[in-house]
Amino acid sequence: MASASPPSKSTPPGAPALAESSLAALLLHLRGAVDAPDDDEAALLARPIGDVLASCIDLRGAVAVHDVLRTPPKPTAPFPKLADRSAIAAKLRAAIVARLEVIRTRLVATLESRLRTKLPDAEEFAAVLIESKALATRRPKDLEKASVELYADYRNMLRAGVERIRAELQMLRDELAEDLRPFGPLAFRLDALDATLRKATTARVNRLIERIPGVLETPFREMLTEEVKRLPKEVPADHFRALHRRMEDRFLAEGRELLLAFFQVERRTLDALVSEEVLCRSL
Repeated sequence: MASASPPSKSTPPGAPALAESSLAALLLHLRGAVDAPDDDEAALLARPIGDVLASCIDLRGAVAVHDVLRTPPKPTAPFPKLADRSAIAAKLRAAIVARLEVIRTRLVATLESRLRTKLPDAEEFAAVLIESKALATRRPKDLEKASVELYADYRNMLRAGVERIRAELQMLRDELAEDLRPFGPLAFRLDALDATLRKATTARVNRLIERIPGVLETPFREMLTEEVKRLPKEVPADHFRALHRRMEDRFLAEGRELLLAFFQVERRTLDALVSEEVLCRSL
């Protein structure tokens, strides 16, 4: 598993982007993305995972989890007797991994081929800098105004990516529930426990996930501010095009890495549920 840290606020353009498989990096990047982070939330994320889960579950959710742990759910039909469950387990794992790779490949293709057309082009980029007076004054207030307007499309890009990942993986997760039934009580119980935990932690997890689209806003504003302040008083059109390209290249790349990191985090439950340890111990 990669352990690279995400770009800090001082990361220069072109620095390595967020490691896609690092949950720690994603959480740190998420926590460091706002000017005034929630101290209570930062402290929560630093605690052991059991404490984090407990803090994310309300009373109703705690009761539901307790019920699953104390009284395992009963299957609606007997577990089938399969001639070669090990082979079927391997086939199920391969099918899930293949589906996950299809989702990942499709996500990357979308990010690389279509999103660029939805972002401001060089002319629109220049118009925002001019109309916001950021180019004329170079004042923080005007630069902030321009940054907010220009980042809006990146925010929408990330929000759409997060929603797509969650929808596709939830669909696959729902399909997997039926596939796990033939593998005995352990797989069946873990499936039920996972579904209960997800439902019980939905509200708190959703609040964290809603912050993802804003993760890159601070570095975007800082890069825009630094770059605009370095522009000459009279800015040739090619300077605007070059600045637009540098910013677009950087933040498309970092947006891609952030969404892939989120995908890696979200897929871990699916990987765990079809792992050899779960399926084979159920035999």
